[in-house]
Amino acid sequence: MSINQFAGLRKIRRLVESYQRPVDKFDPSGSWSHQYDIYMIAHSNFVNLGTIRVSRKPSKNGARLELLTVRPTAEPNLQHFTQATLVCEGNLLASPRQWSVTTKIAASETAAPYFNSGMTKTSEFNNGQVCISADGKTMDKTIPLTEPYGCKFCMLDAVQRMPAEKGFVIPEFVFLDEYDQIRSGYRLEFRQNTSIQLKYETAMLSLFTMAGTGQIPASYWRDATGRLLFFVSGLEVYVLSEENGIPLGFYKEPDVFKQSAQLMKKEGE
Repeated sequence: MSINQFAGLRKIRRLVESYQRPVDKFDPSGSWSHQYDIYMIAHSNFVNLGTIRVSRKPSKNGARLELLTVRPTAEPNLQHFTQATLVCEGNLLASPRQWSVTTKIAASETAAPYFNSGMTKTSEFNNGQVCISADGKTMDKTIPLTEPYGCKFCMLDAVQRMPAEKGFVIPEFVFLDEYDQIRSGYRLEFRQNTSIQLKYETAMLSLFTMAGTGQIPASYWRDATGRLLFFVSGLEVYVLSEENGIPLGFYKEPDVFKQSAQLMKKEGE
């Protein structure tokens, strides 16, 4: 099927057509590590917004996720780091039950925070509410949270195990945006399986879409193994760039992104 029929992929057409999937076998229920390059579509080019690494280790009742997001700052020698550890339930949404998030601006992942930019928040779900502590001090109020619920970055894991079957839908759930912002009225559903031309193959990809309160409609594209390759939400794009530390083949040169953006603009005229 033509890539032009899918708005999300059409935005990154040149990247998709030059993309090389991992050759190793993949088990979304096992242990693995995925790194995604993050881009913002801007005018006739793409702007690099950093990376996010998701590492999964299964447990008896679900899994433990380790996440590291690295984003650039206005200072060339400093970056914004967000490290998170989440203990997730083994349900469809990989709902986090306990999680800790540390943020800082620093020269490297292991360097001390720049001035007072460091902060750690810990959260725990219990009896229909989330209790959040910041730097060891419990905040005054707890936040009501009803089930089922998901989390923005946990979805990069959870969607890989969802059934790619006609009629599959999670009709309504609550969503944690950026770990602690609660939004309601979310819906996720399987749309279709379709053949998409990559660099060396025509791959069967599965499309899932998600929408909700305050959420720009998002699309998740996985391969037949469940491996999430592309996530597109509005002008933001995640592209799987490493699996278990092994870089994947796709062009990162600005010309490729520029061509993709120009093509999208031309076809919209």
